Amino acid sequence: TRYWRHPLKTKCADKFLVRKYIEEKGYKNILIPLIGVWDNAYEIDFDTLPNQFVLKCNHGSGYNIICLDKKTFNVNQTVLKLNQWLSEDFSLLAHEIHYQAIPRKIVCEELISSTAPVEFQFWCLNGEPESMLVCRKNFDGTYDAASFSLEWERLYDRINEPIDCDFQKPEYLNQLISMAKNLTKPFPFVRADF
Repeated sequence: TRYWRHPLKTKCADKFLVRKYIEEKGYKNILIPLIGVWDNAYEIDFDTLPNQFVLKCNHGSGYNIICLDKKTFNVNQTVLKLNQWLSEDFSLLAHEIHYQAIPRKIVCEELISSTAPVEFQFWCLNGEPESMLVCRKNFDGTYDAASFSLEWERLYDRINEPIDCDFQKPEYLNQLISMAKNLTKPFPFVRADF
């Protein structure tokens, strides 16, 4: 599956175009509100952005800038960083060929939490979730993660995974599993993140 080539793989890796796929599947309501999209950081009018927001490049992973307060936000540094990221070919950096064909853009979304949100990452084979990684990428650079079965039983598949964790089973777990099934049906193997 690593070398499975399909246009949908590139579309779903694109942080902007994946929104269209999610809408087509009937899940527009789960999308984080979009503020703007640009081809170059010099096009962004920072004065029109809200006090808090998230900027991300659509063509890779980890290309995120979180603004918690515009009064202390360094616009010049942000513009330089975003344009640097736009110049990078993430497919070469990560050896993931599906990123290569993504038209590079900057996406701005609402900040949904002033604390690090919990992410649910489902590992799916042919549209069937097998297990999940629950994680939190903290604003201070630390990372909390724990593996679970679909029944919310702890799995210890990851190297150095902590014994204790503070993740609570979400009330909407069955909804997440159902969405993961629907969104991942076309893929032989994929990770679906919520």
